Amino acid sequence: MTQGATRRVVVALHDEAERQAVTELLQEMALEVHQAYSSQQVIVLLEDHRPCDLLIFDTHFDHNPWPVINALREIAELSNIPKMILTDNREVAWVGMIQVERPFSMMRLRQVLMEFYQTQYNHDLPA
Repeated sequence: MTQGATRRVVVALHDEAERQAVTELLQEMALEVHQAYSSQQVIVLLEDHRPCDLLIFDTHFDHNPWPVINALREIAELSNIPKMILTDNREVAWVGMIQVERPFSMMRLRQVLMEFYQTQYNHDLPA
């Protein structure tokens, strides 16, 4: 993806207040944000808004994140989309995903996102 390309993120968080706060942060960082409210909608949004840079979801989304994770693994075009999971459990390692433990500040999340975009895409986001 080139430096001037649109940066897209799908946000799938169970808590409305957290979903809104994360969405606002991403928009402040000049990212195009699409919110999903169900596992099925995650897949639809990722397919409709390609390329998508990142899926941000949590362990409580749609009561269980595994249907989304498994569905993404089976769709070749979506299987390599980077995933960030917001989790309450420090004891569980989510292999192959960026893991952010709750509680976290928006400043911390911003830092993780900036590091991700710099490392993954060699792209600096607005601070």
